[in-house]
Amino acid sequence: MLKKIANFRHNWIPVLAISLLAVFGLMIIFLDVDLPASRVSQFDGKHILVLMVFGSVVAPVLEEFSFRGFFSNNSKLKKVALVGFLSYTSLVLYSNYSIGFAMANALIFLVLITLYSKFKNNIIFVLFVITNAVVFGLIHYSAEDFIGQLNPYVLTQIAWGLLFTWITINSRLTMAMVFHGALNLVLLTNFLINLQFVSEETTVIEKDNVKISYQQVPVLDSNNTTVNYEPDKVIGKNTTIKSLLDVALYDSNLKGKYSSIVPVARYNFTIEFKDDKRNVAALIELLQEEEMVIKN
Repeated sequence: MLKKIANFRHNWIPVLAISLLAVFGLMIIFLDVDLPASRVSQFDGKHILVLMVFGSVVAPVLEEFSFRGFFSNNSKLKKVALVGFLSYTSLVLYSNYSIGFAMANALIFLVLITLYSKFKNNIIFVLFVITNAVVFGLIHYSAEDFIGQLNPYVLTQIAWGLLFTWITINSRLTMAMVFHGALNLVLLTNFLINLQFVSEETTVIEKDNVKISYQQVPVLDSNNTTVNYEPDKVIGKNTTIKSLLDVALYDSNLKGKYSSIVPVARYNFTIEFKDDKRNVAALIELLQEEEMVIKN
């Protein structure tokens, strides 16, 4: 087995990837870090089955073609992948970071590709592989996720990007797509199981004249969602936190500033405001204490 692995090319890549995953694990254990807001909010309001199809089929094909197409043995595919990579990353980096960041990314990659094509230098190749993986990690987040906070989660995407590159180099691009899709499918299936098999117990919490009664319900049991607004209460049936907040905070300056921590989870909710004014600040505090919302 070890002899077979030794015959693979560029084995420094999985070693680096595993090291990054180990660092991530240690940071999660010993440091107090939260899941980045953009990583949560991008799934807000999406149906779990849509996420599973996108995550296990669409995203792996698109991302592996764009990011790992460079490392295939097909020269035509490499050229098409370059166009796909520059288009895809420029759009995402411009949207999530800035136009300057997107332009810098394109320039760096064009320089690295040009230098490697001309000199075939191993150091340039290493820089290209690592830079490719770093950008793969960054496109899953936004600039806000790195401002004034620690974001070790990006290390996981960088590590997987390295491993998928290694698979492409030693096998073929389609195999990287299969591994990528299988990984996402396992993670999303576990996510679905946790959302479908819930306790359905009713929890009541109260703070500053705001009372919330909620019950988590299986995510696939019904597609019928209702949110009703009354002068002194908001009642939601089989709804997401996002739908509830859109109604409860419709005239508040807090609207759009919070996202659900488990965005596709569904609940039966009753929010009661016990005076003439809706204390939305207390509502948000209660939801934060229950670890149900995160500030964007």
